[in-house]
Amino acid sequence: LKADWGMTDDHMVMHYFVDNPKVSLLEVPKIIMEKTEVGNFGNTTINRPFYYSGRVLESALWQREVPLWYLARIMMFFVSVALFWILLERWIGFFYGGIFIFFVLLASYWAWIWGYLGPAENYAMFGSALYLYGFFNVVSRLKNDVRDKKGILIHSLVLLLGSLIAIGS
Repeated sequence: LKADWGMTDDHMVMHYFVDNPKVSLLEVPKIIMEKTEVGNFGNTTINRPFYYSGRVLESALWQREVPLWYLARIMMFFVSVALFWILLERWIGFFYGGIFIFFVLLASYWAWIWGYLGPAENYAMFGSALYLYGFFNVVSRLKNDVRDKKGILIHSLVLLLGSLIAIGS
C-alpha cells in the first residue's frame, strides 16, 4: 500500500489522466469509447470490454491515489480466495480446502497477477470466483429442490456479473 506509480504496470492508467488531471464519473463512458479498444470494436485483435471499463471506472474512483488502487486489488484477491475456499469447504472441508488454497497460492505467477495494476487476470480471477460461487449456489438450490426464488435470483445475478467480468477481461 506504499507503492507509487510505475511505468511498467501503470502506463494505461496514466493515459486516462493525460487530458484530465481528475477523471469524473460522468466522463467514464466518453473515455471508454474514445481511449480504449471498446470504442474501436472490430479494429483490434483483442476485445476486453470489462477490463477497460473497470480500469476507467477505477480511474474515476481512485484517481491518482495509488494506495486505493492496490487496496482494491487486495480486496479482489481476498474475496476471490475466500469464495474459492468457501466452495472447497463444501466438498473437502475447511482444513483441506485451506491446504489446497495454500498450495495453489505458492505459484510465483500470483505476484505478477496481483502485484501490478496492469494485468487483466486480476479482474478475470475475481470474475471467475463470483461466477463459480453463483453457479454452485444456484445448482445446489435447484438440485436440492429449494424453492428460494430470491436466493436463486441473487446467485444468478452473481453468476451473471462474474461471467461478464471474467469473459470481458
